[in-house]
Amino acid sequence: MKKRCIMTVASLFLGLSPLVAQQTTGNIVEYFGKERVERVDEGIILHSFKQGYFVPVTAPSGYLFTTSDGLGWEIATGKFRAPSANDLTATNYGRTREAVQWIPIEADSTGKFANRALRRAYVFTEYKADKPQIALFESSGNTRTFINGMPHEGDHYDFAYTLIPFRMQKGMNEFIFTPGRFGRVEAKLIIPTKPVMLTKRDMTLPDIINGEGEKWAAIRIVNAQEKALTGLKIQCTLENGESAIFTTDDVMPMMVRKVKFRIPGATSSKKGETKATVILQDKSGKEIDRTEISLQQKDASSIHERTFISDVDGSVQYYSVNPSTTQGDNQALFLSVHGASVEARNQARAYAPKDWGHIIAPTNRRPFGFNWEEWGRIDAMEVLAEAEKVFKTDPAHTYLTGHSMGGHGTWFLGVTYPDRFAAIAPCASYPDIAKYSRPNADAANVGEKHFPMICQAANAGRVLDLRKNFLQSGIYILHGDSDNVVPIEQVRRMREILGTFHPDFCYYEYPGGSHWYSNESVDWKPIFDYFRWHSVPSADKVKQLEFHTASPAISAKDYWVTINQQDTAYDFLPSPSNRRITVFRARRPMWQRLHSIFRL
Repeated sequence: MKKRCIMTVASLFLGLSPLVAQQTTGNIVEYFGKERVERVDEGIILHSFKQGYFVPVTAPSGYLFTTSDGLGWEIATGKFRAPSANDLTATNYGRTREAVQWIPIEADSTGKFANRALRRAYVFTEYKADKPQIALFESSGNTRTFINGMPHEGDHYDFAYTLIPFRMQKGMNEFIFTPGRFGRVEAKLIIPTKPVMLTKRDMTLPDIINGEGEKWAAIRIVNAQEKALTGLKIQCTLENGESAIFTTDDVMPMMVRKVKFRIPGATSSKKGETKATVILQDKSGKEIDRTEISLQQKDASSIHERTFISDVDGSVQYYSVNPSTTQGDNQALFLSVHGASVEARNQARAYAPKDWGHIIAPTNRRPFGFNWEEWGRIDAMEVLAEAEKVFKTDPAHTYLTGHSMGGHGTWFLGVTYPDRFAAIAPCASYPDIAKYSRPNADAANVGEKHFPMICQAANAGRVLDLRKNFLQSGIYILHGDSDNVVPIEQVRRMREILGTFHPDFCYYEYPGGSHWYSNESVDWKPIFDYFRWHSVPSADKVKQLEFHTASPAISAKDYWVTINQQDTAYDFLPSPSNRRITVFRARRPMWQRLHSIFRL
């Protein structure tokens, strides 16, 4: 019989062993894993924006482009009117349909428009060109950009990766930014040095592993011309002369695309930095551009990065490995999912190496992240499958943990794939996105009145509706009791919910712990002790189970049950008893012959 373990601040305080800690104050995204671009190598800076206007987003809960977002409606319909010193009126009305005023703003000494109000505001700026020409628009800190009314990508987490080729028109050019995470926006106009070039912004590079062969990598190509690029080749040559060449992806006109190439395996067993030359060639083999990159050459026994080709879109993705200090197959695998904008490499390095398993950190489609739902979910499961294959781990000893947004990812992935993880450990977490953004709303009914189909499509992420799946895994909840980013009430409520049905969970509030208080925010020894007690049973040992899913397209299988179809996609039926798939297995041979369709 499994025992329930509940620890609170009033419980016996465990001795803390000192670990090398990350910085413990400030915004976690500001100090944990940030790799911001601080220079321009792609051309000459024509203009840095210093003057602009901002206007608050008055739509409910800050939602853009809804029926209450008048300014968004104007942009979408081509009726937007630019603010000026003589007319600051903006039709960004909310429920009261009242016009609001644009507010002038100037860039600070670092060149950024910075104001906490910008986290819920549009920013407008403009540039008057004396002639038409192709330029690159660099922006950071915004979720998306409108250039002369056309939507383009943004840079929500402020990495400064964004480069947008566009044809600048003679006369006034208008730029509108939607809110980002930090309340700051920076923008520049760049005249490219070449119409086609490589840029080292946002590369995806593996480590060269001694004794292993070629690895996948990816680099971005800037196509600042109005014709497509086809038949491109990329040659990568290490400093010792080893080389690999690969026919890569096509690039659309006026587009920046990250494309894949091959890095040769090293025949030497050196360690440390290795330089490589990357050459972009046209279909005839003529050189278009070249750049030098730095790689790390390592043994597989050290912390390192690996790459693979994603089935989502054929792109190169990477994951980080903090390998076991013990060699051999059939060890444990700890899948650790990171928080918002934290890189996988930094997530993996927050842990001390373990002697009984490998710590694997996926990227969540870097550098932005998808809350570990949909693309993030697929990325996590692709990395899990890849790491299981590479390290030949024991499926019975696979565990899941994560911090902040990764804490939510732990709840979500754990409830979605209950037969994959022996135990899960959400840290600084929020279980349900709807409850996190609207804690006083019913998660199942958020926006249902105005956006019922969107809400139905989001049912797969309703962790609380799927909570009975947690019966199949152990759970350890860790949260700082002074967390000012994810309120402690998020997990206190989850503790109450689990207490009504779950026989095997632990709960610990770290005294005085903020959102990130040290590496022990994730590398907490009692978590790994708890993991040791748990294993995934073999299917023939599972006599009965209860399985919930919002869609078989996302989660269809649980041990010996497979759901092939549901009546209405992503729909929870009115009665909880109707939407629950509960199967009791009497004899194994009967279930081996079962091929019926289960319906929600």
